[in-house]
Amino acid sequence: MYNATTIKTGFSGLLGISNPRKPIYPRVPTDLQGSESGLYLNTDFHPIATIENIYYATENIYQYADEYVVGTYNTGEIVKYGDYSYTSLEDGNTETPGIEATKWEWTVYTEMRGMLNKSYVTVVRNFLQELKLIGSTKGIFSDLRIFDRSGKYSDEVVKRGGFVGLRIATHSAIGLQLAIPTIGIQLNTAQDSLMIYCYHSSKDSPVFTFEMTDIQAKEFTWFNLNEVISGNSMEYDSGGYFYIGYYEEDIIGNAINRKYDFSRTPCKGCINQTYDYISYRQWSKYYNICSFYVIDINDDRTLFNIGDVVEQYDNNYGLNISVSVQCDISDYLVENRGVFSDAIGISFSCDVMKLIESCTRGNNITDRLRNYASAELRGVVSDLGYMQNLNKSVKSIKIDFSALNSPCFGSGIKGIKYGYI
Repeated sequence: MYNATTIKTGFSGLLGISNPRKPIYPRVPTDLQGSESGLYLNTDFHPIATIENIYYATENIYQYADEYVVGTYNTGEIVKYGDYSYTSLEDGNTETPGIEATKWEWTVYTEMRGMLNKSYVTVVRNFLQELKLIGSTKGIFSDLRIFDRSGKYSDEVVKRGGFVGLRIATHSAIGLQLAIPTIGIQLNTAQDSLMIYCYHSSKDSPVFTFEMTDIQAKEFTWFNLNEVISGNSMEYDSGGYFYIGYYEEDIIGNAINRKYDFSRTPCKGCINQTYDYISYRQWSKYYNICSFYVIDINDDRTLFNIGDVVEQYDNNYGLNISVSVQCDISDYLVENRGVFSDAIGISFSCDVMKLIESCTRGNNITDRLRNYASAELRGVVSDLGYMQNLNKSVKSIKIDFSALNSPCFGSGIKGIKYGYI
């Protein structure tokens, strides 16, 4: 339904962190200072969510970290330097903590970064649960091979010395993620390796490359690919074609042609085409596939002139792929990320309260502050608590889902424009 990594990356910078008022504390990292929404986690939400309180709540966690000594540190390693602890931001780090801000980060900001990323995902998940979407959505199909069976050994492909493979057009749609989970090849000669290239008609360099290894002779050898080829991407223009294949000069022998006919629907009643028919009826709604060759190629293996591409419909050049269509509205949620700002800030404050409430060892978190955090989080007799504020904020989020594909959501949500149901 959604990809947590996409949400974290896409929501980054939506809310910021203001520099602490006390100059004794390290400055906020540059990437956490900016706020697309104009809201700041430590000043615009609950007053308990201050940098100082988070520092007091986490100091016991890192007080036993090793003291910094001159040396080399890797990403995530934590050291004590002076009054504070720092997290290394890269491998092979030889810089001194507190001096080079791009190499080290005060652990308080590392904690806040993690809490903010958690809030992104928590609010999105709660929002979708409120809409009753998570339980009702599904993948359309997964890892569906275009055809089954291998080609006859005698049906060898005569090489022309160009680039050959499958041309794919995807039916772009908001809320759908189209991908190639696996790719297979059938050659008449075993081969240690073969590089597969995937180009898009709008981009000179390959969208991706993939090295096949230990290719067996005569039978299909399959490989996990797991590449998304959505029509909606920042890497290439929408629409157009994907060209996935290989350079014929790279194969030792010859490819074997399965003689699958891409120009028509497979025979419904033919025994040896039953799978092909069932498969085609599913994937053809979202993909348009045919084979192709192009002879005039570039020495640097950038995209050839697509005007020189020759379409074919009865030669698979030894290739087969599996395809999938999954429901994924991550990009759509990222496009509408602004409506989540308030709920994310409230969720962050709730996590700060939980952090303070959980402090049981002696430090600068007083019993009074701990009790205050607990009361604010869960509420007292006259107050429902900040958790209820979070629930209300999530329910108030409104996104127009009418543009999303109904196969993901079923007929029950088609055209819904409200924040909750």
